[in-house]
Amino acid sequence: MQYQSALAKLASKPTQMQRVILMTSHNPKDVREELVNLFELQLRILEKEVFGDVTEAELREYERRRDRIRQLHDQIFAKQAAA
Repeated sequence: MQYQSALAKLASKPTQMQRVILMTSHNPKDVREELVNLFELQLRILEKEVFGDVTEAELREYERRRDRIRQLHDQIFAKQAAA
């Protein structure tokens, strides 16, 4: 699946998150999968931050992922409200 190969690239190069994933699927399973991967990447940065090993670039990517998580959250709840 093309989406999974994009996620593999994301896992190996999290700084390219916004360029690698442009979610167009409305499949709940795909949205859930993207959220899980985003949360895992967020956790990695938080762990690095605890040890003072996080870079400014990583923090910017963290913020971009946070924005994407919010978009997905809004997408999920908009569908629930419409149902």
